[in-house]
Amino acid sequence: MADPSISAMSDELINAYRQTHYHVFTNDPITLKVGEINHALIKLYDQYEVKQCAFITAYNPYSSKTTLDDNQDRQRRLKAVIQTLNLDFIEGEGKHPDGQWEGEPSFFVLGIEREWADSMAKTFEQNAYIWTDSYGRAHLRILR
Repeated sequence: MADPSISAMSDELINAYRQTHYHVFTNDPITLKVGEINHALIKLYDQYEVKQCAFITAYNPYSSKTTLDDNQDRQRRLKAVIQTLNLDFIEGEGKHPDGQWEGEPSFFVLGIEREWADSMAKTFEQNAYIWTDSYGRAHLRILR
């Protein structure tokens, strides 16, 4: 993971990622917040027999506003990669609580190894993504 003090991203953008709420659309929706443990997530881990997950989008590469058609195409390609790897996933959305930015459709990929998640996020030109550890804590993985 890149050191945020030498990241290509501004402090403002990193803070926006940290403040964003990452919604996982389960029957009883789960909201992930960076740095916080989510006990509902542990129940989901038990259900799917996993110990870690990643919350990833293909929208807006490197945080550059992209057309809806391009974003939807990128998201379809990301979904195809996840399915090719035979990984379970749940749809979600990352949305900043102040509503200043549109939410970004995302996938909560269950049981993915962190190295695979890093590679997937880099392939889809993402600055960062959310990694959840075995304790149910959400971490911001900064990639550039």
